[in-house]
Amino acid sequence: MKPKPILLPTDFSSNARNAIDYAIYLFEKTECTFHILHTFEVDVSGFGRTMGKARDTRVYRAMKETSEKGVKRIVDELTSKNQNLRHYVQGS
Repeated sequence: MKPKPILLPTDFSSNARNAIDYAIYLFEKTECTFHILHTFEVDVSGFGRTMGKARDTRVYRAMKETSEKGVKRIVDELTSKNQNLRHYVQGS
């Protein structure tokens, strides 16, 4: 049977982490792949409307790096304490 994909958005807050932990508990008997997702928007000086230009800014690169590190941290924490062989965790 193919694992059920579950998307878990986060803003790195304690409420988001509680929601992730609850989803893991809720699906404890189901084979799942949990996808951790964090999104962000760069809107410095109107760049948010023209993402092609915004991707070349230091602000965008810094926000992207922070996002990737945060998602990796959550994936690593969940993977290290995972006792359920039916659960897989990935960063998105």
